[in-house]
Amino acid sequence: MPFFSNLLRQKRFQWAVILLLPLLLYANSLSNDYNLDDEFIIRDHPLVHEGISGIPALLRSSFNSGDASKDYGYRPIPMISAAVEYQLFGEKPFVSHSISLLLYLATLAALFVFLRLFWGDAYPLLPFVAVLFFALHPIHTEVVDNVKCRDQLLAFLFTVATWYYACLAAARASWGRIAAAIGSGILALLSNPTAVVMLALTPLWLYFGGKVSWKKILGPIAVWIILYVGYEYLVDVIKGGSSKLDNEKFFWENTLYVVKILSCA
Repeated sequence: MPFFSNLLRQKRFQWAVILLLPLLLYANSLSNDYNLDDEFIIRDHPLVHEGISGIPALLRSSFNSGDASKDYGYRPIPMISAAVEYQLFGEKPFVSHSISLLLYLATLAALFVFLRLFWGDAYPLLPFVAVLFFALHPIHTEVVDNVKCRDQLLAFLFTVATWYYACLAAARASWGRIAAAIGSGILALLSNPTAVVMLALTPLWLYFGGKVSWKKILGPIAVWIILYVGYEYLVDVIKGGSSKLDNEKFFWENTLYVVKILSCA
């Protein structure tokens, strides 16, 4: 038992388990074809298929499958990554799924680094156990296997980066760390606006982790509000519209919403 206990505490062992187990678990996704909704990222997407030259148009368009009448919010970062991917490799499912898997591993690595910083030496095994549970949880299967979910992976990756740099800035403030935290938050919102919910956890991480006092927590809260208001304003300026959903409602997507509409008809 002492050998096993010591092995669990070794950083190299923890890193190997956190990265290799999910890699083996999701390696079968590399042989998959494109799936439902993957046209939102790369499959037959007219703007993405313009490659790098299509990036200016992607910056002005909604997150959709090329149909300008559909609006699923403003998420240019995953679209830009898809345009670069198409420029380099063309439309190849293996490449798209490889990127999804690598992004998932990157989020696990970022989360592990952040939790080790957050808990420090007080709980040496807790970051490893928490990230391992997160990595192997079956709820993440769709996020890894569905290429469209690249927006979720990027949003979470940049959100964890925001948490990390915010904690570093709280420990020893510097303009570089503050800029990195704010920049990561902006990239998270531009990957998927639902990241605003995860970004709202930043002040809570700082407060309950004992990084800042309750009086100083107003600063991060103000930054979070400014980020989201700035995002909404950016969407209005660039797109001339809102970032809210404006698309046809399908029964299989939101059963309760459709039932409500039918009952009012």
